[in-house]
Amino acid sequence: MKRRRPGRSRRTASPVTVTAALLLAGAAVFFGLPLPWLLLAPARTADDPTTGTPLGFGALGNVDEVWSHLTSYKDAEITLWPGNSVIHDDTATEVVSLARPLWGPAPLATGRGDVPYAELWLRGPASGSDPDHPEYWGEPGDRDQRIVEMAASGFALAFAPKQFNPRRPGTWT
Repeated sequence: MKRRRPGRSRRTASPVTVTAALLLAGAAVFFGLPLPWLLLAPARTADDPTTGTPLGFGALGNVDEVWSHLTSYKDAEITLWPGNSVIHDDTATEVVSLARPLWGPAPLATGRGDVPYAELWLRGPASGSDPDHPEYWGEPGDRDQRIVEMAASGFALAFAPKQFNPRRPGTWT
């Protein structure tokens, strides 16, 4: 039998740590489980939906054919997806975090007139879109996420120009 040194106790995981680990494991299963189906479902033959199970897997042998179709479409545009949607630079991520929430309060401002704390959404775009400001986002490049997020800003300006115009004088100093 091992003797414990005085003053030392066994380490036990806190309930918060256990809960966080369980949530992460559950999320990994929830989001990871469909991936094999997403990869193999397009590899089904034309007869599979009528003769097999409706949500069944395709054959591994057909994956090469499916991949060749995907890569031949628009000069392998699918290979650009990781660079365009997963690996954004910090500036694009900042633009996303400021612009995406505008889809909600812009219609609210149209119906109600006032959106509480709307000026908080304006500070970032006002600084980021000003070429003379030190936090200027820069010019968007080809296939840049900044261009996609301009839709939310334009939507907010079109629906509630009085509240969401970052160039509105007297809004802040």
